[in-house]
Amino acid sequence: MTALSLTISRDGADLVITNNPTGTDFWVDTVVSPQFSIRATYAPASAYVAGNKLLAAVLDASVLPLVVYAQAASSSALATLQAELEAAVSQFSYTVTLTVDGVARSWQADPTWPNWGDVDSGMVAAKIARASFAIPVNPA
Repeated sequence: MTALSLTISRDGADLVITNNPTGTDFWVDTVVSPQFSIRATYAPASAYVAGNKLLAAVLDASVLPLVVYAQAASSSALATLQAELEAAVSQFSYTVTLTVDGVARSWQADPTWPNWGDVDSGMVAAKIARASFAIPVNPA
């Protein structure tokens, strides 16, 4: 059983990335759950009312930080995988689902772009690329 998976909704087939690096195109190395905060709106200061008067409070947007690896049999196949991940996370609007040990949480996501970072000789030889990025998410 996979302990962790990330699902990015797409037209056609969703992109599902697990934490299992064996026999897969992508795998999640690191993920941090979104750290939502409260966005509060207060009434303007008053000469007649002490303190602040809360008018509204809602969860604010956050990000889902990730490190994802891609691996292929050739450099051209790796470039294709990189383009696939870029297309998946740069959609105008989509749903992202993080499943940890069978418990799934979904959020509406906004576009982002992966940073492919450093490449060393071992990664080139193994046809591996490492992407780090943060998907902007809104509370469910």
